Amino acid sequence: MEDRFQVRKNRAKIIATLGPASADFDTMKSLVLEGATLFRINLSHAEKDEVSRDVAQIRKVSETLNQPIAIIADLPGPKVRIHNLAHEFSIEKGERVTICKSENHSIDRENEKTLEINYPEIIEDINTGDGIYIDDGQIRLRVIQKDNNLLACEAMNSGLIKPNKGINFPHSHIRIVFPTETDIEWIQFLCENDYCDYMALSYVRTVGDIERIKELIRNRNKQMGIIAKIEKHEAIQNLDSIINASDIVMVARGDLGIEMPIEDIPHIQKDIIRRCNRLGKPVITATQMLESMIHSQTPTRAEAADIANAILDGTDALMLSAETAVSSDPVRVVKMMRRIIEKSESTIDPRKNWGEVATTVATDVSDAIAYSAARSANFIKASCIICLTSSGSTARRIAKYRPDVPIYVLTDSVKVRNLSELFWGTKPLMVPLTRDVQESIEIARKFLLENHFAKPGDKGVFTLGIPMGVSGSTNLIEVITL
Repeated sequence: MEDRFQVRKNRAKIIATLGPASADFDTMKSLVLEGATLFRINLSHAEKDEVSRDVAQIRKVSETLNQPIAIIADLPGPKVRIHNLAHEFSIEKGERVTICKSENHSIDRENEKTLEINYPEIIEDINTGDGIYIDDGQIRLRVIQKDNNLLACEAMNSGLIKPNKGINFPHSHIRIVFPTETDIEWIQFLCENDYCDYMALSYVRTVGDIERIKELIRNRNKQMGIIAKIEKHEAIQNLDSIINASDIVMVARGDLGIEMPIEDIPHIQKDIIRRCNRLGKPVITATQMLESMIHSQTPTRAEAADIANAILDGTDALMLSAETAVSSDPVRVVKMMRRIIEKSESTIDPRKNWGEVATTVATDVSDAIAYSAARSANFIKASCIICLTSSGSTARRIAKYRPDVPIYVLTDSVKVRNLSELFWGTKPLMVPLTRDVQESIEIARKFLLENHFAKPGDKGVFTLGIPMGVSGSTNLIEVITL
């Protein structure tokens, strides 16, 4: 039977969010067959038993299809929300709305436009004149008066205020505990059960937010990648340090589009992708990629152009949210995204960027080896690059230089295999490597030929480290006729 994973053309990866429309075995399997190789579990809308069930299904699909699937657990983070509101109510432009710290106010009394929030202490951080955006900016308020217990606000537009909706403070620097108690509980649960490969951190503001999560994971002796979601205006101010501290960066355009002027979002996206590309940090572009396909059979032209532009800008992966979680046809959504990615990538000539990318080679052996492997594969018309790795870091480095051939990531670690699935252009494979260099190369050569990843006589560019099995020791490049 034809191996669809070998002939798939897209190099940028597709992340599908699980939800009511996609969390069953058959749908997951179809999503993978159409191109999704990473699944996101949104912990803001999940219970622990649901996560256990979803992870079991993902691993069953992975085993059935013999395809690595990386699991991304998206922590809720310190999301500010309307709290204790029993019923929605309408407001008119110019009307007064009070955000109250005290629990002595009844908030569902008729005609009383009063709200509580789940982090009442941040009222102290808001100033007169600041904007407050509710429900992704559907309701906009302006603070006209404050004291220690409440904010008196003026409605800037008419609309409905609904229970549990999110609140953004785009002009304020709020102090809030990170991670939250809920995040810590999720981290403990995920680590104890080894339920994810990546943790996505919501509402990151500073590098300290990332370091605190890393420490919690280290204390539990777990290997997990950290995805920093850029969605706060404070994160933009601390962008370089956040990129350096994280393993992956996500351009989370939903909340970012509320926190920042909407006209700035395309330029911010391009800037984040550019910075990540130069540092060799994988970057994910997310939010409303194919939003119209939640209900429609086809995307808008603007959505197709949006995906293509993200690919041309250099994104490593694209993420689908509600499009696969609650849409009428999540499999069709993934198929459409893959088609747009493939077409966009087919128009890219990697040689045009060789001069620029050469200026980004870091002054260490591993990065020099990665650059040499990528360029050598192009020059000698190799059929593939074979990365023998114990950590996956060399595969990530090679992906930075965008070779025009597949990057086969050969490892004997399930965790490294799954982590490598997020890297651009990679095909992670489980192979029983040894500590002997030539023996491992021969094992890899036979594996690739027997499984039809290469043909006899093809040239393959190998990268590995001596001694074998030591993380971060890549120091050898060898061209072999397979």
